[in-house]
This record gives sequence, structure tokens and C-alpha cells, in this order.
Amino acid sequence: MGFFGNAKRRKELSAAVNTLREQEIQVTGPYRRPNGMLVFSVGNSVVTEAELLQLHRNGDLRATLPLSVRKSAGQLFES
Repeated sequence: MGFFGNAKRRKELSAAVNTLREQEIQVTGPYRRPNGMLVFSVGNSVVTEAELLQLHRNGDLRATLPLSVRKSAGQLFES
């Protein structure tokens, strides 16, 4: 068994991290805690491997812009 476990999990973790990095969200890790749990630093947060995988599976890794940014961008966000 490799660093991430099996190949499917490693591929899914890589896809999740790449999704965040494509949005210019800083991701570092994985880091292994003394209890064996893998964690990632995502922006200003620490996310476990399980949380990152669940967010990816649910399609919840797409960043949304705050309302103030959307308003200042003007017509870029108008339908």
C-alpha cells in the first residue's frame, strides 16, 4: 500500500487538489498526523483527506465569489 492508499483514492485526491489549484486556491500537503490521518492545508483551513474526498464527490469544490466582488466586476456576472 502506497502513501495515499490505493490507486483510486490517490487519483481522486489528485483530482480534488487540482480542482482547487485551478481556482488559484492554495493547497499544500498531504501531511500525516501522528495518528495516521492525512490532512491538507486549503487556503486558511485544514481539511482531512476524508473531508476533501467528500467535498469532491459532492461537487462542492468550486469557489464562489463574495457578493462585493461580483458587484464590483460589473457586467461580467450579469445574465
